[in-house]
Amino acid sequence: MDSFDASSFFMLHDLLGKGYWTPNEILYIYGLTRDEIVGDGSGMGEHDHAETIPQILKDKVIKEVSVLLRAEENGNIPKKNWLEFSEKGGVLPDFGLGPGHHMDFEAEYENHHWNKYHRDQDPDVHTKHKEDIEHELLHHAHEIEETHSDEAGRKQAKDYVSPVNIQNIPQKYLAK
Repeated sequence: MDSFDASSFFMLHDLLGKGYWTPNEILYIYGLTRDEIVGDGSGMGEHDHAETIPQILKDKVIKEVSVLLRAEENGNIPKKNWLEFSEKGGVLPDFGLGPGHHMDFEAEYENHHWNKYHRDQDPDVHTKHKEDIEHELLHHAHEIEETHSDEAGRKQAKDYVSPVNIQNIPQKYLAK
């Protein structure tokens, strides 16, 4: 899609086709429906750039957009409000959050790269692109952090290494 109009933009982000945006759909526009951004959000980038998304930021985005677009008492923004705002030259504020990737880093990679280059022509990924390697490295770095972080409680929740109980090993396998 090279260009779009206000109506098309609204329709793309009206996820259930209800004719209005909910507060959650506002978060979706900005890529804030998840709790963490890994890498640059696209399924690529460096793991060190991972960051959590604080609730206070989500609340700020919802509040500011809701005020701009004159949300109804229930928090929903009707399509007509968006079209009026857009016709007057209004643009959604830039909160410095980047391009607004909507899914987790695995789904973003599949959506932006795998579906384009591998889904039909190369489902077994025989051809490796720079993006495939970068994504795999990001994936592994994220797994390592999840299983080996010093954060309290995290190791216990995801540590897959168990102590060996010698008493459970059959005699024939023990050194004599």
